[in-house]
Amino acid sequence: MNRYSRLVSVFTILCGVTCPGVLRAREAAAEPVYAPGLLQCFSAADEETSTDCRPARLVALHLPANAAPSPFTGQGSTRVAWRGFLDIDLADDFTFSIEGRGRFTLTLGGKEIFDSSGEDLSKEKAVTVELDSGKLPLLAVYTGPPTGARELRLFWSSFDWQREPVPPMVLFHDPADKAARESASLRQGRELFARLRCVKCHPGVNISKTSMPELSRDAPSLLAAGKKFRQDWLARWIESPRRFRKQATMPRLLHGAGSRENARDIAAWLASLGNPGKARPAASPEIIKKGGELFADLGCFNCHTLRKAEAAGAEYADRISLRNIGE
Repeated sequence: MNRYSRLVSVFTILCGVTCPGVLRAREAAAEPVYAPGLLQCFSAADEETSTDCRPARLVALHLPANAAPSPFTGQGSTRVAWRGFLDIDLADDFTFSIEGRGRFTLTLGGKEIFDSSGEDLSKEKAVTVELDSGKLPLLAVYTGPPTGARELRLFWSSFDWQREPVPPMVLFHDPADKAARESASLRQGRELFARLRCVKCHPGVNISKTSMPELSRDAPSLLAAGKKFRQDWLARWIESPRRFRKQATMPRLLHGAGSRENARDIAAWLASLGNPGKARPAASPEIIKKGGELFADLGCFNCHTLRKAEAAGAEYADRISLRNIGE
């Protein structure tokens, strides 16, 4: 060993003694990040490619007959896969058992624990296996029967505790999983499609209303708009809804140089609905007082505030401002 190599060795030893915090920081930075729960992925029974993945607390499932486990799968036989890691603090013997109906396989740390099928999985013999400490790769796959309810529960026990469902605090998954990220984007897009009522202008989209009842929601009625709103306020709202309410569902539909004039024309027509040819009389003090009492008695403050949206604060952030209704 030359002089330079000896100096490097001495420096490494001294750094390990005097700089343990630096070494621990490097070790921590190298550790992967895990998210709580397993990744639960759904698909049709005859397909291995998942159509919907989401975090799940337990290896458990209960689906009534003819119920779809996910809006992206059919109502027939279902395949569900849980994958991730089982975190074992100390090496020990663990006993696993199952309940349900259908077919179930379980692999832990490369060891096959279950490959069972039947109408009553609780009759399957419990399996005791020795597991090492650490995060062990877990893969559980369940295929439900073609008819009837689909049910499954995974239990464990050891010398230290009695039989119980495998608890969420020992289950983890990789949050960077590609299927999980793609499924999250798919669900968010579906939710936005329903919330923004896109189907009202784009009919024919193949989404079942039974699995997505939000599609049956309609836009607010404007039959009595002339009695409810001031014409000038309607014009400003139509021109730019989110100028008044950032969370407004209604998008801005008018653009360009003529947008303001077009908004005024639409508002003029809407103001005639339910109030044709009549100007709204000024409210008397008695009517104003009565309206305030009704506003309080009906609990309108649960959904609305009279403050400006930008000044409402966190307490009123989710309430619809009525500040400009009377302007």
